[in-house]
Amino acid sequence: MEVLMKKRIVTTLIGALLVSGAIVAKPDHREKADAKRDGIRHMMKELRSLDLEKTQKADIRLIVKTLRADMKANRPEHTPGERPPANLTEAELAAAIEARFEAVQANQLARAKAKHAIYQVLTETQQEALAAKKAEKAQKRSNHADKRKRPDAGKLPPAFDELDLSDDQLSAVQATLEQGREQRQQSHAKMQQLREQERTIIQAETFDEAAWLALSQQFKAALIDSKTARLQQQEAMESILSDEQLTELKEIHDEHRRGPKHRRG
Repeated sequence: MEVLMKKRIVTTLIGALLVSGAIVAKPDHREKADAKRDGIRHMMKELRSLDLEKTQKADIRLIVKTLRADMKANRPEHTPGERPPANLTEAELAAAIEARFEAVQANQLARAKAKHAIYQVLTETQQEALAAKKAEKAQKRSNHADKRKRPDAGKLPPAFDELDLSDDQLSAVQATLEQGREQRQQSHAKMQQLREQERTIIQAETFDEAAWLALSQQFKAALIDSKTARLQQQEAMESILSDEQLTELKEIHDEHRRGPKHRRG
């Protein structure tokens, strides 16, 4: 039990150091931003750019009011945290994501149906204007992302840079980082593809609940794959380093947590 607990602590530590490093951006940032843009609140902001009739505004307000009432009524007494604890095994991680999905699925379905109902209130011209606006914003985000400085593929996160790594260790660490970077890119692309499929369901003339539920299972599987790959990367890093280097990593991590005054010169 003590060995297992120590292993979990070390794995969690490596994950924290990877996320804090320049090589690895916060892993869920883009996914959360994309999910937020797909929310009801964001959709309401987008509708402000349209010239809606008074009757349309009234219909949309009623849809949103009904949604909020339904979600409040269906809200579970206890909802598992959005971010599972960092020290879980692969099986525990998958179970935590399953529990989260089950707890929120009814409200997510209600939200998707509400978005569909709102979309049906719009005229064809308004739907086209909304699509054009979303495409324009997506292009701006893409241009902004292209301009951002990309991390050097050979550069290590700061904490790892302070270790006395052998040439073999350095190559193994860099290969693991590159594999993780590729996995995150694939995960982001997969999530974008699934969100586009959900938009197609929402914008269809008739809401296909069975198709939405099937797509929800794909979302869940993709999220489990992404989180599991991150955990495997952390464990791979652990296997590369010696016990002495893992101890030194913990000391570096503790120094970073205490602030710049306590860091090594």
